[in-house]
Amino acid sequence: MLNNFEKLDQLEKYRLLEDRWMQFKKHSHKLSAEEVINFLKFLLFYKDEKDEDIWNYIGSIIATLSYIANQNKAENFKEFVDKLTLPLSSELGVEVNSDDDPEIKELRGVINKMRAKYLEDTQFINHFSEIFKNENFESISEGSLFNTVLYIAALDEGNKVEKFLDKFMKAPSPQLQGRYRSVLGIIKDKNAPQEIVQYMIDGKIRGADCPYILASMIMNNYIGKESWLVIKENFDELLKVMPAWTASRMLDSLSSIYDEELGNNIKDYIIKNPLPSSEKIAAQKLERLEANIEFVVNIKNNFNEKAIEKVLKEN
Repeated sequence: MLNNFEKLDQLEKYRLLEDRWMQFKKHSHKLSAEEVINFLKFLLFYKDEKDEDIWNYIGSIIATLSYIANQNKAENFKEFVDKLTLPLSSELGVEVNSDDDPEIKELRGVINKMRAKYLEDTQFINHFSEIFKNENFESISEGSLFNTVLYIAALDEGNKVEKFLDKFMKAPSPQLQGRYRSVLGIIKDKNAPQEIVQYMIDGKIRGADCPYILASMIMNNYIGKESWLVIKENFDELLKVMPAWTASRMLDSLSSIYDEELGNNIKDYIIKNPLPSSEKIAAQKLERLEANIEFVVNIKNNFNEKAIEKVLKEN
């Protein structure tokens, strides 16, 4: 099928990507080093695609592989992500063009976010962070640009959680407040877990929104473990402010966790302290968590600098 890749329509390409990733994970226990290399080469077939759904799915794959690369200290994975995203980044540019189609604007945002998160290019991040710090930031009317700037600014450790919370509290409209709320869980600041949880307990963040923010905090690669410790310490107080019917949404994080230590810690605690009305959901999420951890164990030895280097040299 890859010989006819260019002849496939967008839906067929998406389904091919989805199927290959699912098969890759399903058979991870018997994957050879060559099969790991071939999957990385397969991803590079998509480097020129201009479909937002495809790139959102690729983003979820890269998030998983990035965790394993970090575990293996495979610094050249950044080079792989650069190679994967550079063609579109170069073509679309970093800045929004007023005459772009909405789909292109959103796609540019996806690519910019991926490059900021996984390349950790300080200059690139600072470009957006400076826009965020500008007093006219909230006057940006282009939604995709506003959201991209806000997301990338949250990856700048120099932007403290207090600044985001202050903007959240003072937002002039519910829509703007929602945008600030959406990035609270991805802030890099080490003080973020304690500050955000305290805002929840104090009722400054709507109870129904808390589980979703907590889930993204736990998934945060930079402060996930610290976030979980703070959540455990304040578990009973948090349950008081969250409606029983939404509390289980906090478990949405489990399907995106690949850290064995963190995953087992959460699993043990949730089993002993079940969330309201979440027995069935918890069982499903915990099963997914266990599969994630098993996946990491299965491919960790073959997903390394040597494998990535081979892909980079041959493509």
